[in-house]
Amino acid sequence: MPALAPAQAGTLTFATGAQTLSAGAVSGPISVQLSSAPAADVAVTLKSSSSAGSFAPSASGPWSSTLAVTIAAGTQTSPNVYYEDTKAGSPTLTGSASGYGSASQSETVAAGPLLTLSVSPISATVALGATQPYTATGADAYGNSVSVSPSWSVSPALGSFAPNPGNPSTFTASATGGGTVAATVGALTASSSLTVVTTPTVRVASITYATINFFGILETTVALTNGSGNPVSGASVSITINRNGKPYAAGTGTTVSTGKITFITYFTPSGCYSTTVTKLTVSGYTWDGVTPANQICK
Repeated sequence: MPALAPAQAGTLTFATGAQTLSAGAVSGPISVQLSSAPAADVAVTLKSSSSAGSFAPSASGPWSSTLAVTIAAGTQTSPNVYYEDTKAGSPTLTGSASGYGSASQSETVAAGPLLTLSVSPISATVALGATQPYTATGADAYGNSVSVSPSWSVSPALGSFAPNPGNPSTFTASATGGGTVAATVGALTASSSLTVVTTPTVRVASITYATINFFGILETTVALTNGSGNPVSGASVSITINRNGKPYAAGTGTTVSTGKITFITYFTPSGCYSTTVTKLTVSGYTWDGVTPANQICK
């Protein structure tokens, strides 16, 4: 047999409209009402979906996460209450009473005034001529995120920012040395330490060839050195091998302790071969972008 539930005596609704609040600020008066006047007092419990929300019978408190109010017999509307929330978002307020349909209403809680400002990264080492992105983060007194668009500066003048103001912004280093990056919003300033260094250059010292008749093997060896002429290991090198001026093969490899990487191409027909280095990356170095002249004809 189907279960029977007692009929509801009526429905609760919010008598006051949804409000937009600032975090930590007290709402305007809030009340709930019944669809018809009850014959006896009705106890209503108010709750919020927000863990940081609280209610009070007056704007000065005391505050609690739930609040009981009474709609007196013969009336339809509860006394005014007040709501406060320190978490930005859209909390849902509910009013419930035994035997009545519940009331539900969503409020809007915006972040409060900007109180703190921080910069990421908190420190950076940038190569001369290179770039470094910076991001500023603002928050109110309760840790809610506040959108900011700071003005950026560096002291001493080691480079420039673009966009400025803006968030994020990108720093381009134009002079070496140590300094401080500052993001400023109104009276607030956040800083980050900066060092601009001269990055050593890696170069392709030579490209040499060896041929092995078996399987028509062509060995192409790329050798790297730094500005002091020492071999550079751990570099990722991408090349294109050209035959008679047209791309024939391509590959990528990593230099060993001798600063060299050898690529093997099989079944190479007669012709003149040359190699172009298309990409070269290694931590702590910048590539000068030059591929030395090279060729083998067979």
